[in-house]
Amino acid sequence: MKKLGQEPRLAPGPGLFGSLLTWARDVALVVNPMADAIGNVRAGAKPISETLDAPAFYAYMSANQSVGSAGGFFFLHCDLEEFDTNGRYDTTNWLFQPDVAGYYNFCANLTFDAAAAPITDVRLQFWKNSLGIRQPVLFQGSSGGVGAVNAASGPVFMNGSSDVMQVVGWVSGTSARFLGVSPSFSSFSGHLVRRA
Repeated sequence: MKKLGQEPRLAPGPGLFGSLLTWARDVALVVNPMADAIGNVRAGAKPISETLDAPAFYAYMSANQSVGSAGGFFFLHCDLEEFDTNGRYDTTNWLFQPDVAGYYNFCANLTFDAAAAPITDVRLQFWKNSLGIRQPVLFQGSSGGVGAVNAASGPVFMNGSSDVMQVVGWVSGTSARFLGVSPSFSSFSGHLVRRA
């Protein structure tokens, strides 16, 4: 790869314009080595997005989700995608199964409605291969309206073949429900941070 030299001296004279053009061309080659001297992508070169092949997704719930029984974990039914770069999010089973091995960050948001009965305990947890891998994020305290919990996983290794990630919620009481309808209410997302 071409190394970027010092910026041209800005001394007036006939060579100033040529020096600036040469330096600008060198900058373009360092920033995008697939480009030619005037910035056109070379024939056969793939876009950076295709070269990186970094899976990412954002899914959310299309409707309110009722909680069936107290004290149990429930998968968040994030069945609508805002985007899914590699087509690896399953909207039927609400899970992500990446095809690139590496370290991923995941985020989740659970908004709950406690209007019917006070809620004293709400949890949000990431499950890798059906096992909880991070401590639940807790909301504790009486609530008679709407509340929310958010969680981030931190880096998680995914093998790029059989590993799957899901997000689950837990709400005390049977009258509470998870909220959906909007991407900002209850959602699940993730992206590749670094390849293995």
